[in-house]
Amino acid sequence: PELYTADGTIHSMALDFLAAPKIEQTRIFPAAPNPVSGPVSIPVALAEPTNLMLEVFDLNGRQLHRQEVFLGTGLHRIEIPVEVLAGNRGVLPYRVMAGNLLSSGKIVRL
Repeated sequence: PELYTADGTIHSMALDFLAAPKIEQTRIFPAAPNPVSGPVSIPVALAEPTNLMLEVFDLNGRQLHRQEVFLGTGLHRIEIPVEVLAGNRGVLPYRVMAGNLLSSGKIVRL
């Protein structure tokens, strides 16, 4: 394969494939995008295979969604179904538990 610049110069191209970095510590990241008007997901990095639980609530504390899944080591995105958000506007608290790690946050639904 080769690359061409705007002035017509030809450059050779090589691809290097690297192994994914080892995840040393399980982490739960904030929901994104946020604020949201469409789909939203919560990224997680798992240092080991783990049971994960996601809960989404309304401001009255009523549970709108609960999802449990077993995930392997690595990077994942936990998708919150659009149907969960569809009938709700404003602030929606959520909680994610991965093994012994608990994280909570808020989704702002426009």
